[in-house]
Amino acid sequence: MREPTSHHSVCSGNFGTVRLAVLRRRGKSHPARLVAVKELKEEASDCELMNEARLMQDIPYHQNVVYLFGVTDSPFCLVSQLIPDAAELQVIKTHTHTSLL
Repeated sequence: MREPTSHHSVCSGNFGTVRLAVLRRRGKSHPARLVAVKELKEEASDCELMNEARLMQDIPYHQNVVYLFGVTDSPFCLVSQLIPDAAELQVIKTHTHTSLL
């Protein structure tokens, strides 16, 4: 995986920022795609983001779960599937502290 080219910020929280980016993978069979890049603020610990990446990599593909493409190392970021619809993002924000199941 190549480093994503970062664009504007999608949202920001206490621990970090999610940015819209373009991921260009090696090879002609992998077209460029829009992704979400989650980056921690300088004062936050990489440990939490690393735990999130480990958890996400163990989840098998499912249409209702955000897909993790990979991580970058400098700075440490998660590169994941972009949620295309703002309505879906609002559902996530609304149910952050409650179960969706």
